[in-house]
Parts: sequence; C-alpha cells; structure tokens
Amino acid sequence: MSPTPSEYIIALIRSFPCLKPKLHRWNPASFDADDFHEMIRGWSSSERHAAYFVLTVWNPGYARDRSWTFDVVESMSSLDPANRAPILAWISRPFYP
Repeated sequence: MSPTPSEYIIALIRSFPCLKPKLHRWNPASFDADDFHEMIRGWSSSERHAAYFVLTVWNPGYARDRSWTFDVVESMSSLDPANRAPILAWISRPFYP
C-alpha cells in the first residue's frame, strides 16, 4: 500500500538528520505547509534548506507563490553529507505527493 501524501511528506521531513531534533515532539495527523513553515523561524540555514526542499516537493507552485525558495546549489554547499542524502535520493527518484 502506498503512503498518503501526508505520510510521504512527513517521512521525507524525518529523513533529514538536521530536522529530527526540531521535530521530535511533532506528530501531525496530516501535513500543513503553512504550519510547517511557521515552525522554521529561528532555524539554522541548513535546517531551512531542508525545510524549503520539503515545501518545494510538497507543492512547487504553492512554495513559489509564497517565496519559499529552495536553491539546490546553495543547499548542497550548506548541508553535510547526511543531510544531502535525502535530497539526492529524491532527485534520483522524484515523487510528488
């Protein structure tokens, strides 16, 4: 059985080691992009790169309209290998929920 869009995107978020400490108590029933974006205030640049990647995967048009910009070159230079891995895995097999 395939995951629901919310299950997929929540699993994608949790695949980033840099986000795990930020979200250890976060257990939403479904994903809400605006609520997720509200949480990223005060996060490091690496954490924001990961979050903007997730928001762009969730809905590229919505992210663009909100100016939630993901820059792959900037993020690759900012993220360590463990946090690049979820992005590279997604690039090798893109999926939009």
